[in-house]
Amino acid sequence: RLDSWERFGLLSAALCHDMDHPGVSEQFLSKADKNLIVRDALSEKHYALRAFGVMADRDIRILDGVTSTQYYQFRSSVSKII
Repeated sequence: RLDSWERFGLLSAALCHDMDHPGVSEQFLSKADKNLIVRDALSEKHYALRAFGVMADRDIRILDGVTSTQYYQFRSSVSKII
């Protein structure tokens, strides 16, 4: 059974997956970009970085009050899920 922190991580990853996606299909991207595998890996990293940029925004402050240990565990989990 997942605790509330793990559920928050899963929900965050689901909401942030494909953040800033260009809005075209993988088939279109593969025809336009012969390095699709590399681009895909970079895109997943981009989505995670973008998500944490939003969460860390001073106006949003989603992660205020978490310890550094909690933050890095959460970030690691969300990044792996994305």
